[in-house]
Amino acid sequence: MKKWSEIRENTKNFSGNIVENIGDKLPVEQLSKRKREIVLILIILAILAVGLIVKQFKTYDDFTVQSTFESKETGESSYIGFKGNLFRYSSDGVFYTNYDGDLIWSEAFEMSKPTVESSDSYIMVYDKGGNSIKIFTVTGLQNTIQTTLPLTDADIADNGVVSALMQESDTSYLHLYDTKGNTLASGELHTENSGYPVAIALSEDAQKMMVSMINMNSGAVDTSINFYNFGSDGQDAIDNLVASFTYSNIFVPQIDFVENDKAIAFGDSEIVIYSGSSTPKVDKEIYFDNEAKSIFHNDKYFGYISAKTNEEGETENVLTTYNMSGRVKFEKEIKLSYNDVKILDNNEIMLTNGQNVELYTSYGVKKFEYTFDDNLYNIIPITGENYIFVRNGKTESVKLK
Repeated sequence: MKKWSEIRENTKNFSGNIVENIGDKLPVEQLSKRKREIVLILIILAILAVGLIVKQFKTYDDFTVQSTFESKETGESSYIGFKGNLFRYSSDGVFYTNYDGDLIWSEAFEMSKPTVESSDSYIMVYDKGGNSIKIFTVTGLQNTIQTTLPLTDADIADNGVVSALMQESDTSYLHLYDTKGNTLASGELHTENSGYPVAIALSEDAQKMMVSMINMNSGAVDTSINFYNFGSDGQDAIDNLVASFTYSNIFVPQIDFVENDKAIAFGDSEIVIYSGSSTPKVDKEIYFDNEAKSIFHNDKYFGYISAKTNEEGETENVLTTYNMSGRVKFEKEIKLSYNDVKILDNNEIMLTNGQNVELYTSYGVKKFEYTFDDNLYNIIPITGENYIFVRNGKTESVKLK
């Protein structure tokens, strides 16, 4: 075995040979200039890296209002960002405005329980428990689909194809509609044979669909996650069913397709990640030590908040986030008594109880903490420290400080 002194000497000789070889090929003046350029580039890269690190750990407790749009709307409306503008919806209709409040278009309707799903190019509002589906783009209403049965769940793909789950007595009906409302595919699910479907999800290309189904025939709640493929990979499968996974004593009310041909299922005691473009397989299973109180996700990250007992015997809320490979990003104790948690478009996590708000970066740093004197309905990230605050009776463009 070589001694450390020999290794250091060999390393010195190796680096010296490199410099000598370069020196043999370049004039002294050119070599000196090249070294200065390399050193300058390294210094610039180091400064940029330090700046990015500092920015990730910078915290804020106040903000500057850059502009305000007064509105008569209150908590009866819900707000989301869509394609750089504000999409406001309620049981009376939708308004699409810029962040300064200028109306782009509006559409009136009546829904008992308006529910929103969006894709890259489309945004859909459907009446959960009702019979109406409205499909919008940035230019306004594209189509209305009227169903004959009450809607239990719905989703929309990047090309505007809609999947709809409807229920009548002991039979559930699955339908796929194109942007004009034409039926592309349909099927029936009978409770006594396959269970009761509680959630559906459609892939970005509308070729794949997953369905969460519960079955209580055994006396306990069991869940099956079924995958259907409507492309060439599913043509030879019976009813286009290409994969099915059954879980005992688990209820799975939330499912979704995410990035890179992955899908995810959120159960009450575990989270399952699936992968595979044609025939899905289980990629990762994450089990809860304690039941999840809240779950959130986007296409890159997911997480949950659970109650744990610390060493002093006190109950505390713990926020845990993961990437889509199932690796933990961070775990953090949460002091805020919250009633809503969501992951924003910039991958920051927002917790709020209506007046108090906390923002966490994807690294677990508490970026922003503030208490408002009125209700906060939503935060929409713009760039860096710039956000839109949707508050009671007004929409503010702000910069954190």
